Amino acid sequence: MRVLAENMEAADPQQRRLREFAAALAEKLRATPSADQAPARLAVRIGEDRYLLDMAVAGEIVAVLNVNAGLLITRAFGLRNLKDLRALDSPPADAAMPWLGRRFAEADGSVLAELDLARLVASELFTAIGV
Repeated sequence: MRVLAENMEAADPQQRRLREFAAALAEKLRATPSADQAPARLAVRIGEDRYLLDMAVAGEIVAVLNVNAGLLITRAFGLRNLKDLRALDSPPADAAMPWLGRRFAEADGSVLAELDLARLVASELFTAIGV
């Protein structure tokens, strides 16, 4: 029982730092856009797919999320301004994956899809991983 308590205490500072990082990044993104700038998104790769994450929302989700689940981001490409990306004709909404949003292309042709984290964490498919 003591080892379990020590492991929980060790994980707690890591979770606190993650929450603080997400909250600070979200605040920075909220403060950055001006009238002539489109909102910025964090470009990441999960597996072989590329996504855009709205970090303003991610900070709010991380602060209240109370599940043992997460995303394994294999690479972060940095911030992308939506006005610098070319919007693509989005395919019809897939009811099985309501967390996927608009798609955009970068100058090199790479395609990124918006990932709606609120919808993702609300999905039973996501929360049931590992159960």
